[in-house]
Amino acid sequence: MSKILVTGLNPAWQKVLEFQELKPGQVNRAESCREFGSGKGLNTALVLRGLGHQVSLVQVLGGTNGGRLKAYCEGRHIESVNIEVRSETRVCSTVIDKLTGQVTELIEPFCVTPDEQVVERLLGALEPTSGWDALVMSGTAPTGVEPRVYLEIARKVPAPLVILDVVRELSSELLAEADVVKINAHEFRELQKLGLSHPTTLITDGPRAGRLLEAGSGARETVFRLPELHGVRNPIGAGDTVTAWLTHELLRGTSITDAFREALAAGSASCLTLMPGQYDEATRQEIAGRIEVVEKA
Repeated sequence: MSKILVTGLNPAWQKVLEFQELKPGQVNRAESCREFGSGKGLNTALVLRGLGHQVSLVQVLGGTNGGRLKAYCEGRHIESVNIEVRSETRVCSTVIDKLTGQVTELIEPFCVTPDEQVVERLLGALEPTSGWDALVMSGTAPTGVEPRVYLEIARKVPAPLVILDVVRELSSELLAEADVVKINAHEFRELQKLGLSHPTTLITDGPRAGRLLEAGSGARETVFRLPELHGVRNPIGAGDTVTAWLTHELLRGTSITDAFREALAAGSASCLTLMPGQYDEATRQEIAGRIEVVEKA
């Protein structure tokens, strides 16, 4: 069991609503509704906890929803470092049209004010922590939190494995602290626009092929062709499952190529369930066996 610190600074209280058929412009009554704690960091932490790791989660939260999230983490044995603010933690709603299979995500705003000194309080809360096996940074920071926060955390928390799943806060200094960057195809295009040198980078692209760009003198690109999935229910959170499994496999000493294949399989399997971060292990293994790995010249 490894000791892992996950930064999920912008959590959410999540609602998943299923409709037999969603009709825009009309009154729509949900067939089912589920509520639970979520956000990129929390989703990642939940999967890692399920894999047997000791996980601590750093969150910025407030209000009634913030209280719900604290209780949610406690009930799942995730230690949370909570920076409490005045704003109400956002609600994110996943809307699923079962007829078409279309999934829509609705995200409420969440922001903090400078006088709340979130960065200073957060770094102070991390002062006594040490002995981490991995640091995983997931998701963007709340509006009003300075982008430097991730760099400050990376410098404050020494860990032999640092994985970034962020984009807006990326800088050459932060990338220099990371071992691996895991982002989606749209985010990678944004990274390319910045013209920054990046470490080994894993790129997901929904149901399309994933890519591994290895850094260093032996730089190469590997493509991972995913099998077609049938019965997709909810793809939201699949990328967070990938991040968690990638961390898990790398901590086990798995090669980066094999680690990404196993992680992609977990993300794909999670799309077949309603809840983010949940998957059937037998299904994950079956998908992993059907992923075609091709090294490009």
